[in-house]
Amino acid sequence: MEPFNPKKENVPYTIAIVKPDIVAEDEKVQEILTKLEAKFTIANMLKKELTKEEVINLYWNYRKEPTFDNMSKYMTNGECLIVMLTCEDLNPINELKKMLGPSDPQDAKKSDPLSLRALYGTDKVRNGFHGSENHMDASKERDIFKFAIP
Repeated sequence: MEPFNPKKENVPYTIAIVKPDIVAEDEKVQEILTKLEAKFTIANMLKKELTKEEVINLYWNYRKEPTFDNMSKYMTNGECLIVMLTCEDLNPINELKKMLGPSDPQDAKKSDPLSLRALYGTDKVRNGFHGSENHMDASKERDIFKFAIP
């Protein structure tokens, strides 16, 4: 094991969550993992049913939105796949956002038909994926799922 070095820079990372309706289909999960691995290194991965507390922490900024209750029920209604992605050459947060496409799958189908949400999402709540919005969110999400800093 490498000794602790406080001056060492960490590898940039982002968190992707594959939502329950997709995780229920193994073939789709394998397709998605293959696409992710083509661009990123998977630093950590966890498959679990989210708790209500985890969903509230993930979507804290949206808790007063009219869709929050539906989102909360949806996200706790089956297993999710939480993936920590790293990418040393590019900004992983921006790269994942590009790969996911617009949050509304209908918009994604028009503007970026090869994006993951266009291919796998059905509506704004069941859009298939969550991705970190920024570095602070990625850090918070890493902490929620107790992933080590890469």
